[in-house]
Amino acid sequence: MAMAAPTPVSSAPWNEAVEKVIDVPVEKAWAIACDFLGFPSEHIDKVENVKGENGLPGCQRKFMYKNQKGGQNFIVEELTAIDAANHKVAYTLVNTDEIVEPGQEAYIQLTSESEGRTRIKWPFRFTSTQVDTEMLSQIYQHLFNTWVGELERRARE
Repeated sequence: MAMAAPTPVSSAPWNEAVEKVIDVPVEKAWAIACDFLGFPSEHIDKVENVKGENGLPGCQRKFMYKNQKGGQNFIVEELTAIDAANHKVAYTLVNTDEIVEPGQEAYIQLTSESEGRTRIKWPFRFTSTQVDTEMLSQIYQHLFNTWVGELERRARE
């Protein structure tokens, strides 16, 4: 997979950040986290490439997932930056049929916490017109916990 040169991430304030330490070395966790089209999550039914090359800014992925009513929803995200030296992947929400508005930004950054342990941080910023940021922050906390659990499991395989 091609890796792009580091791209600065916006310096505007973030609404919220969630983080967790896992018992996996940072390089093993990064090998999974940096795969934009291989997003590990048990709640995602399908991830497809909408456009661009995986690992390069401009690449877009579309998630299909079941909602609480048994139907299916989608989210399209665009990779805006990838910085292998700092273990950081940034992306923007492009399109969705869910409650989050397009324009929401986030990044995932991994840092070595200690020998064999990795801190994963996921700051996110909602659009200025997003109304219920408290509820969305709770949803993101749940998604983060699910994603990190799957990442840790896969890194240990």
